[in-house]
Amino acid sequence: MALTNEQYDAVMRIYSERQLKNRRITEEHRAEAFRAVPRLREIEEEIAGAGIRRARYLLTKGQGASPADGSADVQEDSDLEKIISRLREERKTLLLLNGFPENYLEPVYDCPYCHDTGYVGTDKCSCFKKLELSLLYKDSSLGQILGRENFDTFRLDFYSSSDPDPRSGKTARQEAEEALRAAREFCSRFPSNENLMIYGAVGVGKTFLTHCIAKSLIDRAFSVIYMTAYELTEKLGQYKFSPGTDGGTGTDGRELKQIHDNIFSCDLLIIDDLGAELVNSFVSSEFFLIVNERIKDRKSTIISTNLSLGNFQNIFSERTFSRIMGSYRLIHMSGRDIRIQKKLGGNEND
Repeated sequence: MALTNEQYDAVMRIYSERQLKNRRITEEHRAEAFRAVPRLREIEEEIAGAGIRRARYLLTKGQGASPADGSADVQEDSDLEKIISRLREERKTLLLLNGFPENYLEPVYDCPYCHDTGYVGTDKCSCFKKLELSLLYKDSSLGQILGRENFDTFRLDFYSSSDPDPRSGKTARQEAEEALRAAREFCSRFPSNENLMIYGAVGVGKTFLTHCIAKSLIDRAFSVIYMTAYELTEKLGQYKFSPGTDGGTGTDGRELKQIHDNIFSCDLLIIDDLGAELVNSFVSSEFFLIVNERIKDRKSTIISTNLSLGNFQNIFSERTFSRIMGSYRLIHMSGRDIRIQKKLGGNEND
């Protein structure tokens, strides 16, 4: 889906503001130059008049009204071109002689390629893509953190290659390598209806890995929303129970409705630290609704949790557990707490 309707409207409002600002600047330039050199206004009017005559000539010619030999029209077109060229040269000379840049009367644009429309033909301009990425980063709630936590900075140094887990037979390093490979594959196949559940002990890099995925997809202009489970349930509760918000009335109501709608419609929803929040019947039912609706709509979701699969099943409903088991790829991560390792001298994944 890339940008939501609200996000697209926000980008286009920026272009409207740029256009208004630059029209005002252009008008100020022209008024200043005309006051200083009155002849410039006359030149502009003469250029406009010659341009209209030439356009009328081309239109008439296109309708087949030229004489048989076409010589008169050819001469007229040539004369008009010479007139316009001479007037432009005079304008340039006057501007430079009076201390103005030679293009001082031309329209001002922030972007010389799309002229502040956002599009070059039917294609998005590079400036639109920059705004798009900026907005996607802002709305993901991750901001600058993705500059530090991404696939380029993910390191395997903190994962031990010894002492394999007796249940899986894999070392922490092997599990981290498999998790990293699965994350890259998820990104390479996106968009898809794939979902991931990353589980394991505290501090083994689960959140870091979700950040890697988020940056990779945002950089490709997909919409990603990242929320801790606590933030998610808080927003859902505000939307459902705060007065006047259920219908989306008022500024707060509209904002909450937009957040609520985006949770279901974004390209990728990341729910971090699931199970750390208080899980009651409301949380459980809302979580199932999100999981179920996004599966039905073929929208990808990533969940990270410190819960074991057994605890997850006990805390959440059987139907939720069943949907996760049937529709999510399970990724286990283990090892020593990387945050503690950092404090002892490391500086890599958290």
